[in-house]
Amino acid sequence: MYVKTNQLPQVVRAQLQSRGYNRHDIGIVAREKYSLHGGGGDGMRDYTDVIDLGTGSVDANTGSWGGANIFNPSNKVDLDDSQFDLPVTSMVIKGHEGYKPYATVYMHPNIIGQFASNSVDITAEEKEVLEVFASYKPAYRQECLQRKKFNVATTVESLISKKLVKRNAVGSLSLTTEGRNAVR
Repeated sequence: MYVKTNQLPQVVRAQLQSRGYNRHDIGIVAREKYSLHGGGGDGMRDYTDVIDLGTGSVDANTGSWGGANIFNPSNKVDLDDSQFDLPVTSMVIKGHEGYKPYATVYMHPNIIGQFASNSVDITAEEKEVLEVFASYKPAYRQECLQRKKFNVATTVESLISKKLVKRNAVGSLSLTTEGRNAVR
């Protein structure tokens, strides 16, 4: 599931910005346990930030650039795959910084419901079009949509009216956060 980052608590948004995550939405996952471990990679370093929503404190854990290495043998993010309980009053941000920053927010199943968006009823044709938007780059969408045996233009207009797809000033189409959730 995805939520708009501005729906998250301020302390979580601030931590995301400090890690270089500036996208308008983010994936959220319900979990009762988490691990500090992350793999890293070329031009990236993983991080796991544990945020206590009650106090606003942040336990920031950062891995090594490129992942585990012999020069940093005690780094928890690189090497510790222990599982920890995720309290209801906390959220965990896991991601990597550097090349193409990425992040996911993990939260306890008891609180994820307050971030869930209302589901929208969609037809089978609308679901097919949403799947094309979610699966293909813009340059390949047109070719894939031309193969459909229904009126794609009408279906796209319907998705725009339901705010699952948006059209920018020059006519380019993209999924909204609600559209990303409707596809799943």
